[in-house]
Amino acid sequence: MSTFKQFTAEGITIKSAKRISGNQVEYTATFNENPDYTGVYTRKLYAGTGKHAGHVFFRTAGCEVYMSEGPDGFEVVEIHRYDQDFKFQRRRGAKGKSPKRQQPKQQPKQQEQPKEQPKDEKPKEQPKDEQQPKRGRDKLRELREKKQQEQGKQEQEPKHPEWEAEDKEREEKAKEPEDKTWREMFAAFLHKGKAVYLAGPAGCGKSYAVEDICTEEGWEFYATGAVQQEFKLNGFIDALGEYQPTEFYKACTSDKECVFFIDEMDASIPDVLNILNAALANGYHEFPTGRVEFDFNRLHFVAAGNTLGNGADELYTGRAVMDTATLNRFVAVQATYERDVEIKLANGDTDLVDFIHELRDCADRTGIRAVFTYRQIQAAADMVGILNKKQIVQTCIVGTLDKDTLRTMNVFSGGAWAEAFEQVKAAA
Repeated sequence: MSTFKQFTAEGITIKSAKRISGNQVEYTATFNENPDYTGVYTRKLYAGTGKHAGHVFFRTAGCEVYMSEGPDGFEVVEIHRYDQDFKFQRRRGAKGKSPKRQQPKQQPKQQEQPKEQPKDEKPKEQPKDEQQPKRGRDKLRELREKKQQEQGKQEQEPKHPEWEAEDKEREEKAKEPEDKTWREMFAAFLHKGKAVYLAGPAGCGKSYAVEDICTEEGWEFYATGAVQQEFKLNGFIDALGEYQPTEFYKACTSDKECVFFIDEMDASIPDVLNILNAALANGYHEFPTGRVEFDFNRLHFVAAGNTLGNGADELYTGRAVMDTATLNRFVAVQATYERDVEIKLANGDTDLVDFIHELRDCADRTGIRAVFTYRQIQAAADMVGILNKKQIVQTCIVGTLDKDTLRTMNVFSGGAWAEAFEQVKAAA
């Protein structure tokens, strides 16, 4: 059962909050400035940024209410006023009480006495020729009523079942698809026979996503690392005259649907990767034993890297600039960290997930060369109950950072993990 902690700040008390749809929240609030507005309201949720990355917020009474979401529901973490000149006004759609407007008193109208006509006089009738012609609007109304009557009399012929199916299919195609996650886009491209390049930070689940779809679909999985020599793809004939096959050769000659995966492709030598261009474009490759042809609906090409092929940066210094002709043969899907996956890896510990998010934001803000990935979350969650939080933070999360770097990092989320981080900093 979810429990909600009341939170009071900036003259507002949030008594309860729950999600009622994808981006809608229903909450109960009391406003000290105007108690008449106390009640239940519905607002749109937005994603927090900066120090509130990983939080959601909604706006009410000139304030932004930031909340964290976990298995037990919402918890308010901060109420921040962004509109100092906000004044309460009557708004349509609120479920709470609101002050009634006073309607101005209307003076009673004096009834006009009808003029009396002489008894002997009769109302004059206009001759038929002198009657005013009907206006265009009246004519249109008559035509519309006449058409509706005629349609009501006629029996509507039933549509042919094939016509109904075609109309339904046409309507479905006309609908614009909703946004998909990067994993859903990745799977959709593979099923269409496209070569996919997954670009994303270290430890965001790129390799796992490839293995996962192979398991779900029952495909064979062949993988290799960064390609530094041609023989890693082509294979070679040894001194005994026997051909030594590679993972690429096995994938091309397999009679089952499979995936050939090149991990860390942006760490490969571009000239060596160029030998893949013909295979990706034409559906065949020249091996030492001869040409091997394959079908893109059977063999799926996937590559992964930490950059978009533009070369090394401050975090990934061992990356090469990839040939544009090679990149052009892939569709690029940018992989990111996903909060629901992080919560699952953390065994539901949202405090740990929020702490990792704040470390990421701090590293991005200060330019620190550090990454905080799924691997660190899973390692920390696995050691809970075996080591104390200070030791877990020191070894599993910030173990590769030097003392000077640690002293420049600050977290403000609070909680047991943030306190353990401060203890590590103090001991550094």
